[in-house]
Amino acid sequence: MLLTLVRKSELTNATWGKINFSDAVWTIPKERMKRRTSHLVFLSRQALDIFIALKTFAGGSDYVLPTRYDSDRPMSSATLNQVLTLTYALAQKSS
Repeated sequence: MLLTLVRKSELTNATWGKINFSDAVWTIPKERMKRRTSHLVFLSRQALDIFIALKTFAGGSDYVLPTRYDSDRPMSSATLNQVLTLTYALAQKSS
């Protein structure tokens, strides 16, 4: 999220078909945007590397972040909230 500056829901509902690896651009469709216009997210090298790794872990799912038990559904916002909370706690612990 920090590398792309997108909302949680935009990330959790992201699909592989909207990410262009060769041009390093992620297109968020207008239907999913607050202002109802498509949004282009230009991916840094670091963000692109993370998306490449996530594609490996997605196991053939259309979603960038699928649920653990049903790859046909995106990860919930509550799960992402928990990941962010735990990551923050670990970062505070190690500093």
